Amino acid sequence: MRRVFCILIAVLLLGTGAPMREARSTPVGISDREGMERIAQNPAGNYVLTADIDMGSEPWTPIPFFGTLDGAGHVIANLNVSDPGAETHETFDGNRKKYDTVFAGLFSTACNARIRDLTILNAKISVETD
Repeated sequence: MRRVFCILIAVLLLGTGAPMREARSTPVGISDREGMERIAQNPAGNYVLTADIDMGSEPWTPIPFFGTLDGAGHVIANLNVSDPGAETHETFDGNRKKYDTVFAGLFSTACNARIRDLTILNAKISVETD
């Protein structure tokens, strides 16, 4: 009886795993700068680039990212970052001195994010803080 119960529990657990995998959202296609800007509305989303993207050297404000971005072999070109993202995190130097730190790049932070198969070309990141 105990063995049947264990098998039943195992089958139920395996059965509940399948719908979770199927429930994963379909990636949102991004083909231009405006699409990249829309990531800020859902930074935990699932995205895929469908074309190379020229950021046009216009200033880019980094956002935190928690989702999935598949570059699909595409390029993001002419990224220009002159301001850090809005969020700050505490960091420490080798002497355990604490700092409030800001971050800058395509994303300001990438926590539990998955970014793959992406090339960033001709990026200019020049940030000054107090």
